Amino acid sequence: MSDEKVLTKEIAEQFLADFLADEDSVDLSEFTAIEDDAAEILTKAEELGALYLDGLTSVSDAAAESLSKFQGSLLHLNGLTSLTDNAAESLFGMDEYSCHVHGLICRLLFETKSPLSNNAKKLLGNHCGYWTFNPGFIAICGKCGVSEVFGIENEAYYSEGNRLKENDWLHDDGGETIRCPSCKDDEP
Repeated sequence: MSDEKVLTKEIAEQFLADFLADEDSVDLSEFTAIEDDAAEILTKAEELGALYLDGLTSVSDAAAESLSKFQGSLLHLNGLTSLTDNAAESLFGMDEYSCHVHGLICRLLFETKSPLSNNAKKLLGNHCGYWTFNPGFIAICGKCGVSEVFGIENEAYYSEGNRLKENDWLHDDGGETIRCPSCKDDEP
């Protein structure tokens, strides 16, 4: 018996119909899978400020493409356990503050087998080059996809940018270019 709970087109339509009357009518974060049509319907809803789909463990390439067009301000996909290159390309093309995939970041930190291909890690590195956690952060090179975990010894003088530079990583002041020591002299 499967524990998968699928967010269908019909549930998405009902959610949107009920949303204005009762924002808590359906908890979308309880779904572990989403149909492509449901993803397309949800992303067209202008009245949604945030879309919490943290229960999803994976998304198809078509669903990721639809979700990347979400018109609200925040898309939460923190439960993802893996992502194809095509899905990564769609989702990581969004504004870095719009798409939250912290579950994938944690898996990069703590699992020996990466949930992302090297190409997907490069896309993630270009999406937002580092993520903070307590007490430290992980940086991902946007050129080669290599990742490194940095601990923080003295929080009073803590800065991700300074810590990266201390360890020979390239970090521009805008934070958009993160390169590991091996790639820092390459063209962006």
